Amino acid sequence: MAFSAEENAAIRETLLREARRCAVTLGLRKTSVEQLTEAAGISKGLFYKYFASKELLFFEVLEDIHSEVYQVAEQALEEGKDLPPDERIANVLLTACSRLSEIGAMKFIEEDSAYLLRRIPAQVKAEHYHSDEVHIRDLLEESGLTPRGGIALAAATIRGLILTVSHQEQIGALYPQVLETLTRGACWVDEHVACVREWVANIFFYRKGETTIMVDAGYNYDRLEEKMGWLGIDPKSIRHILITHQDTDHVGAVEADSPGLFRDAKLYIGEIENKYLTGEVRRKVIYHLYKLPQVTINNEKVLLRDGQVFEIDGIKIECFLAPGHTWGHMVYLIDDRYLFTGDTIWFGADGGYSFISSLAELEQKLRKRGLRPVILTGHTGWTDDLYFAFAHRDKLCSPFKKKVHDPSAPYDAYDESDDTEENAKRGFLPPVQKI
Repeated sequence: MAFSAEENAAIRETLLREARRCAVTLGLRKTSVEQLTEAAGISKGLFYKYFASKELLFFEVLEDIHSEVYQVAEQALEEGKDLPPDERIANVLLTACSRLSEIGAMKFIEEDSAYLLRRIPAQVKAEHYHSDEVHIRDLLEESGLTPRGGIALAAATIRGLILTVSHQEQIGALYPQVLETLTRGACWVDEHVACVREWVANIFFYRKGETTIMVDAGYNYDRLEEKMGWLGIDPKSIRHILITHQDTDHVGAVEADSPGLFRDAKLYIGEIENKYLTGEVRRKVIYHLYKLPQVTINNEKVLLRDGQVFEIDGIKIECFLAPGHTWGHMVYLIDDRYLFTGDTIWFGADGGYSFISSLAELEQKLRKRGLRPVILTGHTGWTDDLYFAFAHRDKLCSPFKKKVHDPSAPYDAYDESDDTEENAKRGFLPPVQKI
């Protein structure tokens, strides 16, 4: 019996559709030719008119799945062309993993793809099969993106992320969050804020578009450049640094005797706080009545006043004077969403304490304007829970006696034994939570 061209096309399409269904439910080796031909309404002998072997049919299914995934990845790349590179790549990976999850083909890919590649003719494989690395290289070249670790590492990383799709049941209900954490990676609070810890002090980086703003400069720290590298941040890219106050654990990396990683960066500092830098006043430490040595900084400075609002490359920054720890201590609200508090708040296990200054006025300012920003501290982590952050607004913490120290809180620790590149890239930095 002869079939028309339309009938042949329909039979071939039915075989492909049935093979794909069997691929994701049974797998290649548990699927018989009889099952496929029964669905198509043809004899087993006629099957070989359309495909030389069952393996070649399933190979075409595999290629179709690959094409579908890379097509959505390509579309996501195009749609995200105005996003920062890291965010753009993250969105592509999440889109690709989502489509793989919808298809339900990971078991087939993991269990049968290697077997298929061994069973199909070398000529077919040479003409039609392209490795993930080739596809990824093509996508990146088309989009003008260059992965920091090279194509091979990018491909291996993507394959590792894709493997999580087949383990959704084991991961459980949190799988979407886990995937996003793994995808966006690297010691980031979220897509905009990153943190480097040095012993007990936090250095923050706020990224938007092509601009990265540094908040405080930490100690004169020998691992700062290394840890910034874990986050993909080049010290030379830092052109703006917001300084909350002049204590050496917040300005060490910009002091005159530092290695000069940020010698070309402009510093933003409160006009009152600047008096410590000029030598007009000297800071007294609360627990010991001695004066700290004067800090020398040669960077260009921009002096700020309480309530001042200004922009850096379209990033809105508002300054709040929070005296107490120092006379001129400044807190920075960025884009009405992130509040960098320096040494004003100390998080304990039961909430935020005043860090040598009253928090009541700062809290009132935020609540009056209906703001609920992410609260990021200079020493004890972050939270987006305003009630937790100001739980003990009128109580003074005793951090040096560790009375409210929370050993479970991220970055509230007195050693760096767990501060490795692997851990840094494991996921977003979780918030401090009440226990």
